[in-house]
Amino acid sequence: MSFTPKDFYDLALWLISQRGDESSVRSAISRAYYGAHLLACEKLIEKNWWTPTGTGIDHDGVIRALRQRRTRQLGDNLRSLLELREHADYHLVATLSKRNDKCNLCKEIRDSAKSAPEVVGKTHWDEAAVLSGRCIPLLEKL
Repeated sequence: MSFTPKDFYDLALWLISQRGDESSVRSAISRAYYGAHLLACEKLIEKNWWTPTGTGIDHDGVIRALRQRRTRQLGDNLRSLLELREHADYHLVATLSKRNDKCNLCKEIRDSAKSAPEVVGKTHWDEAAVLSGRCIPLLEKL
């Protein structure tokens, strides 16, 4: 059996069904994003719509390539999912720092009237689940 990008998405769903702690939520968000990102890479390469560089700029390159087609909304959804993934992977605290000064999700936490017990929580997963649930089927049809 060979590994597919959707396997990352399936792992995210399984993980979140097993555990709801912050580390599991963070990991599930990351896996959901990479499932969608890698599937987008495959489809765009198949269609000759995009060529990977093999560097970190490929994340933006995939989104840009999707936005240039009749798949703009798909590109926008993948961008939102990327922002959730970066927040989940890199931001341990929401207090202002050089690491998170441009993160809208951290800013929302800082600006809220009540303190958030978790920097990444169920609401972040819920958003990632909706976005990845939209992206994966559309990418499979691309």
